[in-house]
Amino acid sequence: MSGDVRNYRIEFHQLSFKATDQLANLGDAFQSVIDKQSPSSSNHEGFTREIWGLKKRADGSFSGELRKFRNSNIPDKGAPGKQSTPIPLAKDEGIIERNFFVFYPRINVIGWHYNHMACGISRFSAFLSTIFGSKVKPAPLLEKDAIARLMRGDVKMKKIQLTIPRPRNPEFYPDTDFSQKTLQLLGDAGADTMQIVMGINTRRGDSDGRLKQNIKFAMQELVEFGAKKAVIDVFDADGVVHPVDLIAERISSYQSVVTDARFPPAETMYRLIDTAYAENRESINAYIGEDELGPIA
Repeated sequence: MSGDVRNYRIEFHQLSFKATDQLANLGDAFQSVIDKQSPSSSNHEGFTREIWGLKKRADGSFSGELRKFRNSNIPDKGAPGKQSTPIPLAKDEGIIERNFFVFYPRINVIGWHYNHMACGISRFSAFLSTIFGSKVKPAPLLEKDAIARLMRGDVKMKKIQLTIPRPRNPEFYPDTDFSQKTLQLLGDAGADTMQIVMGINTRRGDSDGRLKQNIKFAMQELVEFGAKKAVIDVFDADGVVHPVDLIAERISSYQSVVTDARFPPAETMYRLIDTAYAENRESINAYIGEDELGPIA
C-alpha cells in the first residue's frame, strides 16, 4: 500500500457522570444522542462543536468523532513562492478539526484521539455536560508502575509540585474550591503561570503524610485543565523517594497507519483506538481493577 505513515496519539480517561431522571449513565447519554433525544451540537466561544457519526457497536461500545467548526479567522491556502488565496466556503460551512473516540461504557473509559488543533478531553467533557444536561468529568488513567508507587501501603507524601498556565476563560474553571481559588489568584495577578510547591513534614505531630481527598481531586482537575507540571513525591518505609508524574505517566499509545488520504477514514481511527486499548489492557486493568475490565468490549 502506498502512502505516508501517520502517527496518532491515543489517550485513555475514565469519565464520571451525574445521573439524571432521564439518563442513568453515560451509555444512556450517548444512546440519547443517537436517538435524537439529546442534542448533538453546541455553540460556544465562537465555535460550533458536534458529535458526528456516533454509533453503538456490536460489542456495546460507542464510536464517534467530535467535530469543531471554525467559522472566523479562516486561513488561506497556498504554496511556497505563490500568492495565497482564500479557502472557498459557503455561508453555513467552516473549517473542521476533529477528534475520534471510542467509549467503553462498562468501565466508563474513553479512548481519545489527541489532536491539539481540535479539542482536549476537558473541553470535550464540558461539551458533553452541556448536551447531556449533567456534569461529565474526566480522570486520566495512570500507568501501572505509577499506581503501584501511589498505592503502596507504606508510602507517604513528601512534596507536591504544580505548574499551571493562566486561564483564558473563567467560565471553564474546575469545580473544586481549591482549583477555583488557585486559578482565580493566577488570573487576578496577571501572571502567565503559577508554580505551587507543597511540602509535607511527617515529623510534625499533626501530619500523617497523606494527601486530603479534596486536594487529590483538585490536582486531577488542574492536570486536565492544562497544568504543565504535576508531580507527587512519595517516600517508602526505607526513606526512598519515588516521584509520580501525573502528566508523563498517563496511559497513552502512539498508533501508526499508512494512508494516502488527507485524513484516515473514521473506521481506521476507531480500529487504532481499539488496538491501543488492547495493547494497554494490563495498565488499564491495574487502574480500573481486574474484576471490572473483562473482555475488550
